[in-house]
Amino acid sequence: MFGQYIGATAATALALRALPVEAASQTAFEGPIVGGVRDRIFGAYAYDLAAHGYVEEEYFLSGMAESYAPDGDLGPDGAWTVRPYRSSGFKTRVVIQRPRDPARFNGTLICEWTNVSAGFEVSSAVNQQFWKDGYAYAAISAQRMGLEGTKERPLGVKQWDAERYGSLAIEGDSFSYDIFSQVARSLGPKRATRGLDPMGGLAVKRLFALGESQSAARLLSYVNAVHRLANVFDAFMIVVAVGRSTEFGDFVYDPAKTLDENNNIRRARTVQTHVRTDQKVPVLIVNSETETPYFVASRQPDTEWYRFWEVAGATHASAIGGGRRPDISARDGVPNMAARWPKMVDLFPILEAAAVGLDRWLSGGASLGRFDRIEVSGDKNAPVIDDFGNAKGGVRLPEIMVPAARYVTQTNDAAGRLEPFDAATLKAIYRDDADYAARIAAVADWALEAGLILPRHRDHYVAKSAGGPTPFY
Repeated sequence: MFGQYIGATAATALALRALPVEAASQTAFEGPIVGGVRDRIFGAYAYDLAAHGYVEEEYFLSGMAESYAPDGDLGPDGAWTVRPYRSSGFKTRVVIQRPRDPARFNGTLICEWTNVSAGFEVSSAVNQQFWKDGYAYAAISAQRMGLEGTKERPLGVKQWDAERYGSLAIEGDSFSYDIFSQVARSLGPKRATRGLDPMGGLAVKRLFALGESQSAARLLSYVNAVHRLANVFDAFMIVVAVGRSTEFGDFVYDPAKTLDENNNIRRARTVQTHVRTDQKVPVLIVNSETETPYFVASRQPDTEWYRFWEVAGATHASAIGGGRRPDISARDGVPNMAARWPKMVDLFPILEAAAVGLDRWLSGGASLGRFDRIEVSGDKNAPVIDDFGNAKGGVRLPEIMVPAARYVTQTNDAAGRLEPFDAATLKAIYRDDADYAARIAAVADWALEAGLILPRHRDHYVAKSAGGPTPFY
């Protein structure tokens, strides 16, 4: 899912054949979709959301999408200009989770750009249990590989259930930006009020865009170039990004190469960049410590509309390795991307709190907090470690501030390694279990006040600490 993004100059050439841009036709929904050989939604929540008062449904959306071509270089400042290039018909899917009772809805729809780096779709926010806070959620299939899969890993939805998904089609990823816009717009505050409504009549007030890893790179391009044209989203959450943006041409999968080889070719066509600073839309990047050496070149100061949170002790894998992902993978018969990864500092509580903070910010309340970056040193920008072997600086949750283990994040591209302290080390740090619990409670209270965790996460820290010093799983 993650690899070193290499190559690519700011003026990446686009190998596209220019065609006239046709007027986009009216998009149309079908659904809720039922049936198929498997008779279920690919990537659906692992358990019954109805027990929590939620509806989960799948819809198809068809229409015409535009691709974009850059006007000028794709420079490192992120102030990019693109223009419509050509158009193509598409038909894709979106999975909706929404409160059954309109009174429970908080007005915000979180739209996730599903990740396809594994050769099949992975949607991670479905694991974060946003439904506990009254959010609605949409997993949007914007890229061709999610539908078609690969020769090496034939797990695109059309291969997974040809009867259910066989009619879906996306010509290429150059159309992904507009497809993402169109699906979100068709679910948002300005959607059509007559006919089929996947949102069940809910009064959507805000649209948040979320993308992780490969999808984070695409969202970074979206923010820098497409948002000013589309004006669909009210806020962006870009997660575990390495600071490189995807281009606007089509990547053509080569069946003679492995999935990793194809992904490396695609990554080599990306552009190192910052987030442009001339747009009045909140952009939050939440990174783990894994991305730190790669993202240093894209670091920039927080501004009125930009925040960067870099979580010490977290790994790239924590963006997909939590929640119900193993259960979803087992049910759908796809590789469990989190199977071999240890439990490290968890990003999910941060993402949940960030959504609440963005809602507060857009409603006129306090903006998101500003936090230090992780300290780095040397030619490879390796994280500087503290006396306990953990990274200095960054967003520091109780696991790092009151440690019971060393969190080693630079062992490979995604996972990291957890090294629990032995009894002698713990005894030297903490007088007794009560001392440890008191310190955890103090840091958890600080994290709650800082907007980094929600009350239920604070309570989890306190309850877990009662058993004495141990890594938090």
